[in-house]
Amino acid sequence: MTQQTTNARRPSRQPQRRAALVAWIALMASGCPFGPALPVAEDPNYPPFIDPEDVSPRTLALTVRRSEVLTLEVSRFLDPNDEESLDVLLFLSDQPGNQLVNTVVARALSVTEPIDDVFLAYEGYRLELDPCDVRWADRPEQSFTLLVSDGDIFFEQGEYTTVEGRYFDTYTWTVAFDGECL
Repeated sequence: MTQQTTNARRPSRQPQRRAALVAWIALMASGCPFGPALPVAEDPNYPPFIDPEDVSPRTLALTVRRSEVLTLEVSRFLDPNDEESLDVLLFLSDQPGNQLVNTVVARALSVTEPIDDVFLAYEGYRLELDPCDVRWADRPEQSFTLLVSDGDIFFEQGEYTTVEGRYFDTYTWTVAFDGECL
């Protein structure tokens, strides 16, 4: 009996490997094969803060002679979050809830120092106003609301609002004017 040798070739695994590679690439391109990505917890946003100790004058109601300059000042604004900037707005009203003017008086207030590992102090703002300004020269009394915000501010239906997840703080002075404008 003669033994016949055959030179048979093994079937190639190349098509199987190629198909497995294509399936793996498609699976990776479609997203994580182990389910959705876990949400990354963001640091919570807290409101900026106006400390009454940093406000001048500290009294909420004051009287100013028409011949004097009215100076309203917040020496620093506080925020527990490291914001890129804080916006400061001045709202004028002849009575609460009746906005006359909103003016952005400062943008991009920068951080000046950390406070007790709780707050970051942002530069303050000083506002000098003429009691005979045409916007309130004919009024015996005027409310000035200084507002600090870590987001855009809107005045709607007698209330200040901001976008979701952003906050603001306010400080209001009610000023009675003494004397006449010349």
